[in-house]
Amino acid sequence: MFEVKPIQDKPTQEKVCSLCGVEFLPEDFCYSVWDEGKFSGVCQFNIYEDHGEVHSLISLPDADAFQAMFTAGRAALNFIDLCDVHLAYYTGEVQDEGLIKAIGFSRNADGRFEMDLTDFFKEPCKHSH
Repeated sequence: MFEVKPIQDKPTQEKVCSLCGVEFLPEDFCYSVWDEGKFSGVCQFNIYEDHGEVHSLISLPDADAFQAMFTAGRAALNFIDLCDVHLAYYTGEVQDEGLIKAIGFSRNADGRFEMDLTDFFKEPCKHSH
């Protein structure tokens, strides 16, 4: 079973970022990712006036956590969408481009990973990626 848990305190966020070898972004929201009760990754993201950004979606170096990280990415995007922001970018290190695309991001004309969240979570199975 996959679990995505919000991290409420910055020392814990810093610790999980360190475990995953990713820069700690203290101004970001953060989710810890769990697979079968084992910590497996971290997702940091933020919301701005007109868009959201996923800054990191990184699993532990030895974790086989595609599905868990997929769940975390979608959870972050759902939170962004619920905050009435409907454009998102993935701006972090791309550990697995297939994962980023499976979540729903695609490269725009500028080469950035972008996603329109408008109505995405109303019928996510109907969206192509």
